[in-house]
Amino acid sequence: MKRLSIIFIIAVCLLFEAVLSVSALNWDWGGELANTSGYLFADEGEATQEDKLSLWIDGEMKHERSTLGFRAQASYLFTEDRAYLLDIDELSFKGSFPAALGTSSMVKTSLGRFGFSDPTGYILVHTADGASLNLLFPRVHFKVDGAYTGLLLNPTSDIRLSAVDLSEQADEEDYTFGPKRFFTQGQVSFIDVGKRLQNWVLFGLAQFDLRDPEGGEETIDSQYWGTLLSYKLGRYLYHDGFLVVGTSQISSVEDTKKLSLLTGFTSRYLREDWLDSKIAFYGLVATPDAPVEDIDIGFDMPFGLSKFRPVNKPTLGLVVDPTLDSLMYSGISYSLRPFLNGTSPVMRRLRPSVGGRAYFRIYEWNADWMELDGGSDSWFVGTEFDAGFTWDIVSDLSAGLTGAVFVPGSAWVKDADADFMLRFELTARF
Repeated sequence: MKRLSIIFIIAVCLLFEAVLSVSALNWDWGGELANTSGYLFADEGEATQEDKLSLWIDGEMKHERSTLGFRAQASYLFTEDRAYLLDIDELSFKGSFPAALGTSSMVKTSLGRFGFSDPTGYILVHTADGASLNLLFPRVHFKVDGAYTGLLLNPTSDIRLSAVDLSEQADEEDYTFGPKRFFTQGQVSFIDVGKRLQNWVLFGLAQFDLRDPEGGEETIDSQYWGTLLSYKLGRYLYHDGFLVVGTSQISSVEDTKKLSLLTGFTSRYLREDWLDSKIAFYGLVATPDAPVEDIDIGFDMPFGLSKFRPVNKPTLGLVVDPTLDSLMYSGISYSLRPFLNGTSPVMRRLRPSVGGRAYFRIYEWNADWMELDGGSDSWFVGTEFDAGFTWDIVSDLSAGLTGAVFVPGSAWVKDADADFMLRFELTARF
């Protein structure tokens, strides 16, 4: 780790020197210092502390109508488990080329280390090393991505699909880098399809396990095929709905194929005239891990029904940590700026919020994160409530406070008590 730190510092210094020496570029730089402190009030209690210092530099150069740019960001992270972690969060080169494929077209390219995501936000939201190509026309957009994850540091990689991925996560001495996987995705977006349908997206995403298995180790390749529809219903109501079909090939002692489904929606009601109120209602359903012999639908299925395996796990709770496995959940949130019409500019930027979500299992299938009563046939897993605020105190200083409680439902173990969490965040930018 010490050797990696030296290489990291040298690389950052060389990069900054190279950038600053290019006089043709318009450049800017800055940084951020963020602190996150939290406590989980469970049986034994668990405190968390995280401090992160980030430095970034941007450069931009225009040539006729085209724009070329870059962004580099490096960080130092302190946690209770690790005194330091030095990382390159982003190192990307981007281009924007208007009218490259016609008068009303735009071509955008990205190369390097930057963030990738799928249209739903539930399958892939992660940094990787790769490339992206966007072809933008007035009524249709095309996008193609490809990236490799094997150069991300092990502690920063959340790409854990197989049992081997999870075992390597806890072994940083033998595994400096995260799982070696390659993913690629393609998207077609139709713009302003109808009076209310603003966007219709068709997409496909595939990831491949590049590890050489040893002694029957598990490897997982997976594919995701989906569609997303975005509506505007009136002046203030927006609605998104999606459906994803997932297929996976699991190779170990016995090779198996799996089929999974994920569907969900989000409705947002936005009223700036109501103290900048934002109301969101959302829901999601993910299939359980059910062997093919347990599924009786009148004919034999070639695939076993499976839990949904995202490339990286999304955050679905604050106190509990649900997975996309035998899960039905819905929730609602509300936030506003109560002092928006007041005289104090600082208080105008205060945004309190409240929310809640209910979790259900599908039939009697369980998931690893659930602590269920083995004798119960209830579907109701529990409810989580949260409240807090975000506050942009000044332009370069923001704070946030979040509290949440999970109340077990009728399917949870009978003697379980409610669990609580509290988290404080403070961020300074310069």
